[in-house]
Amino acid sequence: MRILEAIEYIKYSDEDSWSFVVRVGDKKICFTGEKIEESELEKKNEAIERFTEALELMDFSVDKVQIIELINDLKVVKLFKYINECINELDSFRDNEITNTMNTFTITSNEFLNRNTQAYYRYDYTTYGTEGNPDFINHLKNQFGDTNVSTLQNAVNELIKVLQEDLPKIKSLHNTNLTVCVIPRAKAESHYSDNQKLFKRLISSVVDKLSGFTNGTSHMIRNINTRTTHMNRSGYGGDGDMPYVGITKATCKISSDVRGKDILLIDDIYTKGVNIDEDAIQALLDNGAKSVIFYAVAKTFKGGIKQIVRPQVINDDDDDLPF
Repeated sequence: MRILEAIEYIKYSDEDSWSFVVRVGDKKICFTGEKIEESELEKKNEAIERFTEALELMDFSVDKVQIIELINDLKVVKLFKYINECINELDSFRDNEITNTMNTFTITSNEFLNRNTQAYYRYDYTTYGTEGNPDFINHLKNQFGDTNVSTLQNAVNELIKVLQEDLPKIKSLHNTNLTVCVIPRAKAESHYSDNQKLFKRLISSVVDKLSGFTNGTSHMIRNINTRTTHMNRSGYGGDGDMPYVGITKATCKISSDVRGKDILLIDDIYTKGVNIDEDAIQALLDNGAKSVIFYAVAKTFKGGIKQIVRPQVINDDDDDLPF
């Protein structure tokens, strides 16, 4: 929740006191205090605690030091005069932090999946080409095999950084060794060239260097083409079926090594309603996995993925691969 959306109104009751009201859903919380003089450190600390409490109630994750610095900048806490600057700085801080924070959600059971699944993701995926969107995911797909090496290298660096930050966080939340599997791309493995398999190759490389993880990136291999769902409307979906219940088991070879394992299943983008990820989770469970946790680099937000327009062809040799 953004601070600007959460603070309903701010006002002074008189010149010697201040108050503001925070709205959390349908609940209103009033914070009041006396005018704080420069020398009244105790009251200033009380104001800091109240403001911190307000942010915590709004589920606003921010380092307390940031709040203390902001309020100390006010010197005398006359919030009415400075609150807009304070709000803007906090909003800006949150916007900058959100790209560095792993988020959590639940994949709920449906006809494809018979149990709720704990899931994590890093970025909101809005529309390709818009500011702040993790376009490097699309670059890594290299859908037409013609993304230039410089763009691929930047995408490689971005993904490595994210995986190195997020995977240990997931491990710390689950006290068990995690076998890392990857959602296969839509077409059979043999359909793709090496520079179109960077996503799985990078995950494999990162996992090999992390403790508490087992590399299972080859435990699920697609050998029959399916439709490329996010490109189907643009006419580049290719052959194969759209998602149906059991499509993973029908089109993929799943290793017996998943049996009895706690699986961390990784995809590049999760889109609710497509059900590819749900079906893959169920396939792992049906093949004996002890449990499945899900992680996506991004999760579609309000409208999903914009259809990709075929880019201008730039020829690159596989020998020049950045990874």
